[in-house]
Amino acid sequence: MTPYTDSDNAINSQIADLYTSVVEKMKEFRFHDYVISDITTYGIFPRYTEQKLKILFIGREARGLSGHNYMDVLFNAYKESRVGDAHLNQAAFHRRMLKVAYYLNNPNADVEEIPAATEIAKDFGCSGGCSFAFMNLSKFSNESDSWNTKWDLLNESNLDHEFTKRFVEIVSPDLIISMGIRNELKKVFSFKDEGNLGSALLFSITEKDKIIDWIDGYHYSAPNISDLADVLNPITQYMIKKKGA
Repeated sequence: MTPYTDSDNAINSQIADLYTSVVEKMKEFRFHDYVISDITTYGIFPRYTEQKLKILFIGREARGLSGHNYMDVLFNAYKESRVGDAHLNQAAFHRRMLKVAYYLNNPNADVEEIPAATEIAKDFGCSGGCSFAFMNLSKFSNESDSWNTKWDLLNESNLDHEFTKRFVEIVSPDLIISMGIRNELKKVFSFKDEGNLGSALLFSITEKDKIIDWIDGYHYSAPNISDLADVLNPITQYMIKKKGA
């Protein structure tokens, strides 16, 4: 993996301490076949702290990554242009995150000419390339054969909301993008309604005296949505709104 900067590592150290605390608190955790050693860990990709706009994506759950560091696995996957069995350009969830992160940090780019995910990935996590932070709301990976979210596991692993709040405080993003889970996240944060972005909604929260914008819209793995109309268009509207603020 591309080396993290000193500023990145200062965040990584705090995240590591947070996970140490979580593992201690949840050491007796049992849910079906899941135990605390199955936890999937999240954080930031290299060069996160160098981004013009620091973005935290929040998804629902990992798949097939029990006991793994998500950031390490996905960084390597992006560089190899394959996520699991799928080519990166066909892996909708990751393709869309890469395009959104690129667009937000290259606001003068023509939205219809954003590079392919594989092109963005070449410089991802490198000096001058884009990067972002990521976490899934569930602390555990869905290891079932079903593509449906394991809501029971997700909710059981998040009975203590302090982890999510502390994670956001440590990462200190400028913008959070979540994927159809605002009702779950409203249990953790106080949302202020900031308007409509077409196929997404805009909110803001205040953490440690910092106002953080928050977009919640379609899940990026949804099969029947358009990258341009349903994922990137709300980002365009957000950037226009911020320019006029």
